[in-house]
Amino acid sequence: MPVIVALTAGTGYAFAQNGPDEPNAPGKKIQQTVYRQVFGPNVTLQPGQEGGVTVECPAGQVPTGGGGGTGTTGNLNFDFSYASGRSWIIRGKNFGNAAEDLRAFAVCTAGVAA
Repeated sequence: MPVIVALTAGTGYAFAQNGPDEPNAPGKKIQQTVYRQVFGPNVTLQPGQEGGVTVECPAGQVPTGGGGGTGTTGNLNFDFSYASGRSWIIRGKNFGNAAEDLRAFAVCTAGVAA
């Protein structure tokens, strides 16, 4: 059974450009935050092996959250899952007796990497 770990921050929202206390008149432009989920490559970790995967948000976007998933055995423990610039990075170790796939994903939105 696949195992998915997700750490996310932020939610999608919409608001009127005229401010939250003013009525939303017909025809007003609405600005909306759009999120995109981006997946990294599968990396196979052999039994006892530790490794990491990095996934990068498109230009002009930064990760507001992310996580990773494993293949079929579920014997992979996650060590780290964090944002760095435009990337989301995860690391894990395979404690099982069979090869295990590791894959990262990032939840990206418009922004500038600090």
